[in-house]
Amino acid sequence: MNFEAIMKKLAIMITISAFACFPTALLAKCPNKAPQFAWLIKGGDKRISGDEVKNMLADKVFSFGSAGAENYSSDGTYFYSVGKKSFDKAKYKFYEDGSRCINYASKPRFDLYVMSGKKLVLVNQKNERFSGKIKN
Repeated sequence: MNFEAIMKKLAIMITISAFACFPTALLAKCPNKAPQFAWLIKGGDKRISGDEVKNMLADKVFSFGSAGAENYSSDGTYFYSVGKKSFDKAKYKFYEDGSRCINYASKPRFDLYVMSGKKLVLVNQKNERFSGKIKN
């Protein structure tokens, strides 16, 4: 095995070891301010603040039925599951405008929460809307 091949294998091993020991070191960073997006706001939607959303969801499960469920721990950690897949080790950040960032490894994800009547609705960047139920 030549020196270049050995170094390449060593770099891969270091990366895997770093992720296993320090998984949050490889996560994307959420910005301090909410990015501006053209969110799909429908008639009857009420914008709510990040503090309101955080108070509603802290230490609870927000279930979207077959579209999955998310959990916001009061320590700032985020967990999402859908079917047999789950995504954890991420952190969340709510913004004053009601949007939220999840610092996934590949890039941050942004969504907006609004109230539509008595339902909490998540609007994603594709302007898909998901209403769900808050469970203890």
